[in-house]
Amino acid sequence: MTEKVYLENPYLMKLNAKILENKFKNNKFYVKLNRTIFYPNMSGGQLGDKGSIDGIEVLDVYEKNDDIIHVLSDLPKNEIVELHINWDIRFKNMQQHTGQHIVSNAFSKLLDFETISFHMNKDFNYIDIKANFLNQNVIDKIESYSNRIVFSNFEIYCYIIDDKTISKIPLRETTKKETDIRIVEINKLDFCACGGTHHRRTGEVGLIKLINWYKIKDNYRVEFVCGVKALEDYNLKNNIITKLKNDLSISTNDTLEAINKIKLELENFKKSNTILKTKLIDYKTIWLKNNSIKYKNIKIISDAVDEFDLNETIKIINHITQYNNYVIIIGINENDKSQFVLAKSSNLNINIKNVFDKLLYSINGNGVRNKNIYQGGCKESNKAQSIVTNGLNLIKEEVDR
Repeated sequence: MTEKVYLENPYLMKLNAKILENKFKNNKFYVKLNRTIFYPNMSGGQLGDKGSIDGIEVLDVYEKNDDIIHVLSDLPKNEIVELHINWDIRFKNMQQHTGQHIVSNAFSKLLDFETISFHMNKDFNYIDIKANFLNQNVIDKIESYSNRIVFSNFEIYCYIIDDKTISKIPLRETTKKETDIRIVEINKLDFCACGGTHHRRTGEVGLIKLINWYKIKDNYRVEFVCGVKALEDYNLKNNIITKLKNDLSISTNDTLEAINKIKLELENFKKSNTILKTKLIDYKTIWLKNNSIKYKNIKIISDAVDEFDLNETIKIINHITQYNNYVIIIGINENDKSQFVLAKSSNLNINIKNVFDKLLYSINGNGVRNKNIYQGGCKESNKAQSIVTNGLNLIKEEVDR
């Protein structure tokens, strides 16, 4: 069993250890040591440590049967090796995990809401809680209480007890473990069985910010950030607000009102645009019918467009193919590709699939059939007109068969 030195001293950044076992699998070395300062990834929801062993980068760390396995790209030459962890990452992770204890304690103390899971992401953390309601007022109270605990700079204690002693401690959550139960205590305010890394005082956690909350199945998920992550979150959002207020020439306090005004204007523009597009589709449909080419007993429509997307083009084609004796091909120019749509009236006995396959082959493209409409294209721009011209000739050849 690997000695987990990180539990005894989470502030230790360097340590010598002995290699007990190594296995080579999938071009990586899986190394077990007699002791380690590397915290295993996602153990108890906490992110793992980063660092090196004898200068070799540790790719991953995980726990298996009470042993800590270190995954390396190469095997150290010496039996006794030197471990280094990235302190910035360790400190940030300690802030998040200790902060989670504080936030979960706040939900338990103020509302009797139980935390059922904890997860640490790269950018934020979340807890899932058993709650019958949540609103912004509750979130604000939890956040305020949590930060009072931080600013009070209470001591944090870690110690081991057994199942005989556990009944004397007001644990926030029950534990299935019966021996060597590790307790993390925040100055008689919170008691929790936990195997993570934590600070010695709550002040080291820094600011706690609850950034989002929402219903998930029968519970609620609360996202939060602490310390360094809270500063990163603030910097990101402050930069966005500063850019917005400078671009819109407004004050910070007017930003939300300005955005709501822009959203309303955009909705109005979308409604107006939908009306205009509908009229434009109707006009284009009439124009195409009036400019069709009469070839034998059919009417052929061919055109390349820039003003319509694929869905709008299909609407035009559906309008036209309601009438008898039409074959239609429309090319669409886009920024990085060219598309075309091919269809015919249901009364015509013309094999337009044959036309479609030949077109795709000529442009080295791909496509699909959607009901009676064939859609294709290629990854070259400004090819719509040449596709339509070639398609017109292929349609005439098919009519002549």
